[in-house]
Amino acid sequence: MFTTIPVEFAVDTMYELIVKSGSIFDTADEFERLILLCAEKDVCFFDDKMIRFPAGLPTGGPLSSLIANVFMNRLERWILRFARYAAT
Repeated sequence: MFTTIPVEFAVDTMYELIVKSGSIFDTADEFERLILLCAEKDVCFFDDKMIRFPAGLPTGGPLSSLIANVFMNRLERWILRFARYAAT
């Protein structure tokens, strides 16, 4: 489950990567709107009941693992950079 992934931060990271790749801003803006639309409702169906989570990514959503991976990659790189800085 990805209920603790900060969606807006992860999408901002994806937006930044798209802009850095050379895409025009209109394309990146449209991508951001579409990803946020796909990730806005975090629901899970269990035992014939719909459970809605207050934050995070939709459980079982096709984009959830991709967005979570982007966030975790950014977090890992930040931690490693901070650890190297703290060690000096």
